[in-house]
Amino acid sequence: MSSETKPISTEEFKLALSDLTNENINSTNEYLEKEIEQTSDQESIDLYKETISENVEVMKNQSARLDAISEELSRRGVKPSKEEEQEGIYL
Repeated sequence: MSSETKPISTEEFKLALSDLTNENINSTNEYLEKEIEQTSDQESIDLYKETISENVEVMKNQSARLDAISEELSRRGVKPSKEEEQEGIYL
């Protein structure tokens, strides 16, 4: 989630409720209850675990690539500057 789309705090949410109609509050309540129910089922939990596991593997692979780059640069006697490291090629 980017800093531009942070959810409002619970306190801000409570204050905002006073401006809503009863219908709008009930609709929001139903939406939130469905969201909790959907994200609490075992199938969703398993999917989240699988996604996290896949992301861990991706991070391990990227870390191994960083090590390989470092080893190659060391072999060549070159050390990249911070700017060069940040501008790298995404593979």
